[in-house]
Amino acid sequence: MATDLHARPGVAQSVVPSVGGESAVRWMRFSHQGRTAYGILEGDRVAEVAGDPFAGYQRTSRAHELAAVRIEVPVVPPTFYCVGLNYADHIREAAAKLGIKAELPSQPDVGYLAVNALIAHGEPVVIPRDATKVQYEGELAVLIGKQARNLSEAEALTCVLGYTIGNDVSERAWQKSDRTLWRAKNADTFKPMGPGSRPTSTSTRSRRACASTAARPRAFAPTP
Repeated sequence: MATDLHARPGVAQSVVPSVGGESAVRWMRFSHQGRTAYGILEGDRVAEVAGDPFAGYQRTSRAHELAAVRIEVPVVPPTFYCVGLNYADHIREAAAKLGIKAELPSQPDVGYLAVNALIAHGEPVVIPRDATKVQYEGELAVLIGKQARNLSEAEALTCVLGYTIGNDVSERAWQKSDRTLWRAKNADTFKPMGPGSRPTSTSTRSRRACASTAARPRAFAPTP
């Protein structure tokens, strides 16, 4: 399995297990001459494929210099959601600052996110004109590779295709005042994704390190 996280700046990647006997590969999604496709990153070149890492693919004869393509978000998911309040230490820390008792959730707190908020690594996060308190959090993004339901805990990871990095940008004033998290979490550009990732065999400690160090924003731009 390839586990190298030292990605070139601006390369949105996802390392996934083998398909059809091929060893683990480093994926990227890119645009070139008006076409968007998936490709396999091989040094400074991208080997274009027909298909995708989810439903299956075949290599083509087309290869592109990395500098000649536009890097896209690693995947635009049909379903995009986030589990919140799942870091007990963070809940305790926030409660201590407020001088209140920490209330740990008894079950996952899951919320849907909007694909309009996705941007590729290296693209600017645009701060809305009326935003007053914007914060970011590095997140581990899990790519689900097959359809399933009613899974046991032991079976859940068999559906994971791979991991990439997400950045959860939030407007905290809106989060506090609004009845839902829709506006605070889903403003355009508030969900950068990429560039580096790890295969499904990566240890929990390594995945946490990836999320905490690789998702820091490169640029914030206020709305004109």
